[in-house]
Amino acid sequence: MGYSSDAQLIVGISLQKFFRKVGEKTNTYDEHDQKGNKTGKKITERKLVATLPDGNEVVIGEYYKSEYRHSEEINFDFYSSLSFDGNESDQTDLELHNTYENENLETIYIGYHFSTDEECVEIPIQELNDKILLAQKELKEKFYYDGVVELYLVHGEYC
Repeated sequence: MGYSSDAQLIVGISLQKFFRKVGEKTNTYDEHDQKGNKTGKKITERKLVATLPDGNEVVIGEYYKSEYRHSEEINFDFYSSLSFDGNESDQTDLELHNTYENENLETIYIGYHFSTDEECVEIPIQELNDKILLAQKELKEKFYYDGVVELYLVHGEYC
């Protein structure tokens, strides 16, 4: 995984807007030793769940204790929920685009790169319109998202 500091134009939607609802789910389990006996301790799992545009609920991340920040952070997993392994998907040509603040669903986008030019002087309107229509079509066909597609100018992205 690399990091690009160039400004990039993304045609798509943030995951915060893509998901219908985002919330937490907590499960508590009894801890067992190697022989299967209860130890008396409880294990609590906190997961981040989201409702997809088609109404299905999926787990998109798990909370864990950070060794560096001494706080809880989220380990996102979009493979099981959206079939994305990193930024690539086995079901669509759309990509996930993560900015440096990847714990915020407002800064993770699903869509297409429109431009990665360092010195983009002119944006051809017809090409931009075509890419917007393609993103809308792909989001609707693959993920049942029938909403607004937006443009994001992103400075700094993990790729």
